Amino acid sequence: MQQQLREHLARIVPLTDEEFALVLAQFTSRRVRKHAFLIREGERVRELYFVVQGLLKLVHTDAAGKAHVVSLAMEDWWE
Repeated sequence: MQQQLREHLARIVPLTDEEFALVLAQFTSRRVRKHAFLIREGERVRELYFVVQGLLKLVHTDAAGKAHVVSLAMEDWWE
């Protein structure tokens, strides 16, 4: 994860090793199974997710119970 994150951030802003270490200290690596929920309806979102591998899908369920895909976060992207 570290190298992928560093390369991603380098496209936005150059960081020294020391600066990257400070940024990296704010991250926690988390493995999520396919079809698992990161956040459930009603929960407060307290994190930003960087996708190392796979795809994250953000879904909103309307009052009628119909699910709507709001966004997709692919590898090397944020959600």
